[in-house]
Amino acid sequence: MSSYQIPNSVSIIDMLRNSRELVYSPITVLERNLQRFGNTFASPIGLNRQMIVTRDPAFVEYVLRKNHRNYAKSEILTDILSLFLGHGLLTSNGEFWLRQRRLIQPGFHPQKVSALFLLVEKVIDEFLNDFPVGEHIDVYPYMNQLSFEIVIKSLFNVEIPSETLRRLSSVISDVQHYVVREVRQPFKRPWFKLSGQRGREMRKAQNAREIIRRIVLDRKSSGEEKGDLLDMLLAARYEDSGEPLEMEQLIDELMILVVAGHETTANALAWMLYLLSENPTYIDQIVEKSSLSIDDVVRDRLLNNVVNESMRLFPPAWISDRLTLEDDEFASYSYPKSTLVVPFIYGMHRHPDIWNKADNFKPERFLKANLTLFLRAFFQNFSIQSVGYQPQKIALVTLRPDKVLLKVERKKYDD
Repeated sequence: MSSYQIPNSVSIIDMLRNSRELVYSPITVLERNLQRFGNTFASPIGLNRQMIVTRDPAFVEYVLRKNHRNYAKSEILTDILSLFLGHGLLTSNGEFWLRQRRLIQPGFHPQKVSALFLLVEKVIDEFLNDFPVGEHIDVYPYMNQLSFEIVIKSLFNVEIPSETLRRLSSVISDVQHYVVREVRQPFKRPWFKLSGQRGREMRKAQNAREIIRRIVLDRKSSGEEKGDLLDMLLAARYEDSGEPLEMEQLIDELMILVVAGHETTANALAWMLYLLSENPTYIDQIVEKSSLSIDDVVRDRLLNNVVNESMRLFPPAWISDRLTLEDDEFASYSYPKSTLVVPFIYGMHRHPDIWNKADNFKPERFLKANLTLFLRAFFQNFSIQSVGYQPQKIALVTLRPDKVLLKVERKKYDD
């Protein structure tokens, strides 16, 4: 392509003016630009490069599905995040990513996820024994702790000293927060390196790796099977060679599972509880379902609708990005190789032309009678499933809103 038709663009002056707000309130800035330009807009990044942000579902489908071979994960994941987590499923591209996915994906088959049900249920029951109640509670710190315990027990079904868990949780949180700062403040990366901040966080990540290494070595030496995800990864074999994961690659994948499963679960649970507290008519209905089996939970229409609607309004993976490998075009737009295309998932999930009363919490919108085939396919394709998860089954097993709400509701009445 000799010339390009880039979407309407934010000026360099506006970009600089909004840079601080973009660090602390990125959704506000993105939505303001979408209101100004429509479903898609461009923004300069560097001297000769463009970023295209879109909430257009057809454009996102084109990038993530129809022409996905021309798009790769950006350096945010492959270069920056991999410094701290290693090169695993989340931080890789191309043939290596495909090979890792084929190795790991069978471990997340619904039957194997269901096998974790009792482990998760036990963690939730024990945690909720001391869960506070009151008129005003900041639930996020509690959900953050609960989600960490769920992830750790799912990965490593062994007793880990509380001090070791505390250190691991602290390290993971510190590294996550630092990576977000690097991503949102790219102009400060030279300073982060020179000041030693990046080095300090990399050493923390290495400490986390050593904790996980000891757990893996203990499991290998014991010869025991615990029915957890570590067992699955130890038993996995590459289909082309029949070889198992090497130790460093195994640790990479475990680090990614801890990080990816921890904060996303915490955010999903906290927002779900918030939405239900603001819409109490659904709580009594959910509490009645606390004795359901795992098979009943994943099939229950109300629970599915509540989880879907919560994740529509507050998707754990609220934004994504892809790097154009070759020149490309979509609709009236054309753009060069190395353009960064940013699917704004949060914006799509609240698109007023797609969702009736888009900002309202209405789980019933996911009833089959109320939702068109297009909308069901749209949400299933571009909710957290777009980053490799099976949203309903994993969310319902690991979040268990019925269990959490039952405990809160009983304590409220008992008090």
